[in-house]
Amino acid sequence: MRVRVDDVVHFEGALSRYNKETTIAILITRYANRAIWLAREMDIFTDCAIARAISSEYKIILTDELHVYSDLINFIELNPLDSSNIEDISWEVEKVSQINEEILRRIEDAEDRFDRFEERCDRIEKLERQNSFLMYFIIFMLSAILINIFYK
Repeated sequence: MRVRVDDVVHFEGALSRYNKETTIAILITRYANRAIWLAREMDIFTDCAIARAISSEYKIILTDELHVYSDLINFIELNPLDSSNIEDISWEVEKVSQINEEILRRIEDAEDRFDRFEERCDRIEKLERQNSFLMYFIIFMLSAILINIFYK
């Protein structure tokens, strides 16, 4: 599903309690989802969503979890702040870096759990096939026994 202008508007609503001058907001999507749209030569963010983020009173970055850190650095370089905010921003950049690392760690963890789940599903499927074979074998043997009993 694409990120639409309504999503950015709702995001702005969540930002309404924060200072517009000192807050940099980051709307993050999954890279895997974004890659699907990029393969279709489209972005996961609609043109209207991008336009809304650019024209917003808030500083909003639209990105995915793999590009959070680099997009934040690019944004800061393109939008210089006065020196009074540098300390606040450097702390926030460090915090975003930590959050980015945590997101990537959780994604890896989720992928590992998903892989283990798929392995379990494969084992269950194999057991089901084995059980089906055993059931057919038992039915065959019972049929042979019954035929033997009734036709003797």
